[in-house]
Amino acid sequence: MCRRYLLAAAALAGLLAPHLACAQAAIEERMRSGQPPLVIAHRYAQLDGAPENSLAWLGAAIDRGIDMVKLDAQLTGDDQYVLMHDATLNRTTDVEHVFPNGAPGGPTRESRGGKDFIGDYTLGDLEHLRLTDGTDGFVHAIPMLEDALDLAEGQILVLLDLKRYDAATIIPLLQGYDAGSMLLFGIYYYDATLLSEVASATGLDTYISMERTTDCVADLDKLAVGQSGHLAVIRVPDREMTTECRARAEELGVRVAGSGVHDGKDSALGRGDASDWQAAMGPGVSAYMTGQPDMLMELLGR
Repeated sequence: MCRRYLLAAAALAGLLAPHLACAQAAIEERMRSGQPPLVIAHRYAQLDGAPENSLAWLGAAIDRGIDMVKLDAQLTGDDQYVLMHDATLNRTTDVEHVFPNGAPGGPTRESRGGKDFIGDYTLGDLEHLRLTDGTDGFVHAIPMLEDALDLAEGQILVLLDLKRYDAATIIPLLQGYDAGSMLLFGIYYYDATLLSEVASATGLDTYISMERTTDCVADLDKLAVGQSGHLAVIRVPDREMTTECRARAEELGVRVAGSGVHDGKDSALGRGDASDWQAAMGPGVSAYMTGQPDMLMELLGR
């Protein structure tokens, strides 16, 4: 809500400009036929130099008018959820400086192969850490998932990638938010039993990446059954973005998304070469995930 957004912005010491539009159309409305494709910002996106999965990064996405953000969540040792992509804290935080020997309650870093796993730390421990992968010169704490969802509510759509979670803790948390403004992210070929359980209990639909598919139509049929009516979007690689795939998705009421994150399209776009992205764009694609949201929105005429 607007009030929540302004409070969160104030907490960021004025880093975020107030966002004028305090409403965001629900996913179903934004992805219906005839609407322009959604632009989904991946964590790789460089937004004002803010660290990935930080409140400042999220706020910068809101201010740019990006349609949706992909957020990553991990479960702490005391069953709290924080934004973090990696299962470990070493790449993006100052954990090795703050806790030289590892988690205060153990185990030691040495016994964990030189790594600091989030599940070994409590939320209280993580409150002492700061994110270190930003370039904006500001201090950023590790945000709780609830803080990020509060900031996003009514401002921007969310694609939530639950990295480590359990049904007993995540279901009541997500039930407090608008199911129409959030999708759960999953990867085909992984066991989706838990994801389906969470989707059914919360009313949230799913976005499934089918990066490794070699038969989009057959795999899509399997997915539709396995997701028990909650499958809303599939991410299909360019090589499998066939007319038959798009047609079958339309029959099932499933939207199709593309991505430039791991296949070189974003890298080329960053160098000023939009040809790969232009070749991938076409009818029947409702969303694009990218690490270059500013450039992609410009390419789309926005």
